[in-house]
Amino acid sequence: MEIFLQSIRTSHSRGFSFIEVLVATSIMLVVFVGFFGVYKVSADVSWSAKARLSASALATDRIEYIRSLSFGDVGIVGGNPSGTLLSSEDVTKNNVPFNIQTDVVYIDEPANGAGVDYKSVRVKVTWAFREIAQSVSEITYIAP
Repeated sequence: MEIFLQSIRTSHSRGFSFIEVLVATSIMLVVFVGFFGVYKVSADVSWSAKARLSASALATDRIEYIRSLSFGDVGIVGGNPSGTLLSSEDVTKNNVPFNIQTDVVYIDEPANGAGVDYKSVRVKVTWAFREIAQSVSEITYIAP
């Protein structure tokens, strides 16, 4: 009887069984897949925030440039109102391709009876993230 118990103890303490290794590997796999998923989501959120920040900076820069122009120059080349601005422009910033669209329209206040009172300028910056279009817009008004 003592030999039988000694035999059981010895065979049990030799190492891990195949089932134990399989269970441990499965648990580690689940943990690593979870970490990879969290890493991927955080990388996507980080890239998206970086692209949105760059787009916002591009729109703000374009608005500030337009505000520095004279009233007569604020308009689209070949458009109405005519001016020196391009209606669409492609720009790459931080390795992200952006499209900047600029729209200028006359605004008339009917209460004062005068002609054109000011111009409304809208700058829209678009980019794609995972083939889904994203955009940021800014609007300003230019008075003579």
